[in-house]
Amino acid sequence: MSGRYLVNFKKHGAIRKNTGLKNEVWIDVGNALEPGCFDHHQIKGCDSALMAVTENLQYLDELKKCKENGEDIHVYIHECPDMDCIAGYYVIRFYLEKTQKQFDDMFGVKGKARSLIQYVNDIDAGKNKVVHYPTLYAIMCSIGDGMERTPERDKHILEKGYNL
Repeated sequence: MSGRYLVNFKKHGAIRKNTGLKNEVWIDVGNALEPGCFDHHQIKGCDSALMAVTENLQYLDELKKCKENGEDIHVYIHECPDMDCIAGYYVIRFYLEKTQKQFDDMFGVKGKARSLIQYVNDIDAGKNKVVHYPTLYAIMCSIGDGMERTPERDKHILEKGYNL
């Protein structure tokens, strides 16, 4: 039986208490860059959580073993997920579910989707936030429009953004 991804939404700025659990990952929240946690806000050198993930894949080693063993993966991201945490979640799942070659072909240094990292870095830094025509950012920003701010809305944003 293959493990599930169990997503938990935390308040912005939530701090991870390292419990030593190897089957959890914090993305764009947690206040650390360490195994199982990819929060770039207090760390110099990473312009986004996505960049923190792609530059520190070794921090996913234990999580990958858990996934291979069929364990549930507990995912922590912030409420009202944005492009950075959704992209980070996507790339982490891709890494856990694919071979190293498949990952490198997509997100490695010469990968087909490598430019996504710079795009997300720019968006997270407040650059190129174009919404007056259908950019990826504009489409992601429209997910959940008109919905009340609830955990169901957060799940909806994450699911639709992930599929996008």
